[in-house]
Amino acid sequence: MSAKRLSWSALFIYGIGVLALLLPPKVEAAGDPCVLALTKSVSKYVSQRWKAISKCEQLKADGKIADTENCRPADGPVTDAKTANSLSKAATKLETKLSKKCTGPLPPLGPDCNTAATVTDLVACVTAAAQEPDVAPANADTLLAAIYPSAGSMDSTCLKKISKAAGSLLKKRISSMSKCQTLREKGKISGACPDAKVLADVTKALEKFEKKVLAGCSMTAVSSPDLVFGEPCDLFISSVYNRAAGGSINNTIPPLLRFMRCVSDLTATVSDHANVLGNPQPPTSPFAEGVAAGDATDTAVVFWTRLPDPNAPATLEIAIDPDFTNIVQTVSTSSPAGADGTVKEDVGGLSPSTVYYYRFTQGSDVSPVGRVKTAPAPTDAVPVRFAITGDANPYFRPYSVLDVLRLQDVDGWFYIGDTVYSDDDRGDGFIADQLAEYQQKHRESRVDTPLREMMRNFATYVQWDDHESVNDIS
Repeated sequence: MSAKRLSWSALFIYGIGVLALLLPPKVEAAGDPCVLALTKSVSKYVSQRWKAISKCEQLKADGKIADTENCRPADGPVTDAKTANSLSKAATKLETKLSKKCTGPLPPLGPDCNTAATVTDLVACVTAAAQEPDVAPANADTLLAAIYPSAGSMDSTCLKKISKAAGSLLKKRISSMSKCQTLREKGKISGACPDAKVLADVTKALEKFEKKVLAGCSMTAVSSPDLVFGEPCDLFISSVYNRAAGGSINNTIPPLLRFMRCVSDLTATVSDHANVLGNPQPPTSPFAEGVAAGDATDTAVVFWTRLPDPNAPATLEIAIDPDFTNIVQTVSTSSPAGADGTVKEDVGGLSPSTVYYYRFTQGSDVSPVGRVKTAPAPTDAVPVRFAITGDANPYFRPYSVLDVLRLQDVDGWFYIGDTVYSDDDRGDGFIADQLAEYQQKHRESRVDTPLREMMRNFATYVQWDDHESVNDIS
C-alpha cells in the first residue's frame, strides 16, 4: 500500500475518532426496561410456541409423523423431540431476556399471570399449557385445539391453509399491538393501545386470513358431524347464525365461514391476552378507577369518579377544550357515607350536541381527562351513532372488543346490563351478596383498560340485567 493511501486511511480513522468524541453520549430509550422487555418477549414467545406446536400438528395431519406423537403440552409431555426442543429453547430465551431487564419488582401484569411475583414465576406461568384459573383459557394451545380436530378427519391441505392463515393473523396482531405499546411506554404516543393504526393493520390481516382460507378450502370442508374441535369452536356449527329470509330457520352462513369466524375471533383473543399480559396499561393517576360520565340529556350530564381520599372534598371541572382554558363550570363534591369513595354529580346548564371535557381534582391529585357529548335538542333532527354492548364478566378479560368501539368516535355507549357478574366467582373468587362485595366487583371491573377508556371517552347509558344479582332472575 502506498504512503499516500496510508495517510488518507489514517486521516479517515482520526476523523471518525474526533466525530465520536463530538457526538453526544447515547441516551437510553425512555420507558420501564422491564415493561419494554415484557411487551416484546412475551409476545415473541407466544408466536414461537404457536409455530412449534402447529408445525408438529400439521406433520401429524399429513401423516409424516406418527399419530401417536403428542405435540401439545396441554395433553401431557410432548413426545415429538423437535417440538419439545423448540419449546424448551423458546422458554429459555424468554427467561434470559426477562431476567436481564426485570431486576426489581415486577410491574403490574395482565390477568393471565397477575399473581407472579418473580421472573421465574412469570416465565413458568407464560410457558404453561394454561395460565391462571380466574381467566378463560386463551393461548397458543387453546387456538391449536380449536383448529386441529381431536376426532374425525378433514382435508389436510385445507387444514394447513387454516393453520398458516391463523398463524399469520396471530403474528401480525401481536406485533402491531406490541409496537403500539412500546411507543406508548417510551412516551412517543399518548392514549391507549390499540390506536387507529393498529386497527387498520389488523383489519388488513383479517382480510388476508379470510382470503387465504377461502382459496384453500371448500365451503363444506368442516361440515362432517364426526369432526370434534376444541373450545370455543366446538359449537361453531350452531353458534354462528343468520336466519334466512321469509321466516325460514335455515342458516344462510356456510359452515366454513362459521368456522372461520370462530377461529379469527379466538386468534384475536389469544393475541390480546398475550399483549396485555406484560403491558396491561394500568392507570397512572391516583384516581385508579378512572372517570365516567353518562345519562346525558341535551342540557345535563352525570359525572362520576372514585376519589383517592374518600373523606376529603374534591372539585369537578368542566370545560369546552381538553386543555381547560375555557372552564364552563366548577363543582365542589364529596363522597357520601357508604358510597365507597365514589361521587356522582348531576350537572345541568349545558348545551345540546356539545363535546365537554372534565376532570376531578383533590388536593394535588388530578384525574384523567374525560370526554362526553350531550344529546341533541329534542327539536333537532340530526343523526347519532351509538355503541351497544353488555356482559362484563372478569373471567373473560380483557374486554378488547371495546377498543374497536372506542376508535369509532360514537356519540354514546349503551352498556346494556351484566356490568358485573355478582353470581359468578370464576373471575374473582367470590359471589357478591353484600354491599361491600358488590362495590368490590365494580372496582375490579375498572381494572380493565378497554372498559375504563370507553367510559372515559363517551357518554354511558347503563341498565342492569340478571347477573347484577342472580342469573335468569325473574
